Amino acid sequence: MILKSKKGEKGIRVYDDLRKADPDDTFDTTAEYGHQLPELPGWCDRNYACGTRRSNPFRITCTCDEFQSASEDFSGRDIRRLCAHLSSKLISPAYAKILDPLTLLLIENQLKHGREHLSKYKTGDDFFLTGKGNGKEWVTVYVKEKRWRRFAYNKKEKRWAYNSFPEKSEEIISILSPVLNKKR
Repeated sequence: MILKSKKGEKGIRVYDDLRKADPDDTFDTTAEYGHQLPELPGWCDRNYACGTRRSNPFRITCTCDEFQSASEDFSGRDIRRLCAHLSSKLISPAYAKILDPLTLLLIENQLKHGREHLSKYKTGDDFFLTGKGNGKEWVTVYVKEKRWRRFAYNKKEKRWAYNSFPEKSEEIISILSPVLNKKR
């Protein structure tokens, strides 16, 4: 059978049988994970001006083109809606202290490296996230050790960036191996 897919709402690819989907197309055969920005306290309900643009972190709004475009693809409190203006405000000291460490790490990474399609994997009682951006060879891995940390793994070269790897790297590679070993 030929796998049929079509572009669904907001640019999301819809498959007729996910069991036959190419993991390189979807990166993971589980549902995509959209990390949600937590509700912010009332004092965050402020409008900020950046040139001719206006942003409000509490309402997750900005008048810039980047935010308007991202809002067509992502909805609600999904952090992938954030533009550079909102991200910069949220990682500033006043806001950073009210965000959980994983959310802060994901926002910082998105600001530096761009949006990623996230997937969530279970390991015992814990979980880890993977992110895949525009690059085909690198996979970002977010793991909670003593604190949340970001690592990068090269699928082609089968190595961790800067020889820096998570404590449970072998278990993570084992869990990801069906996706990592898939040929293009």
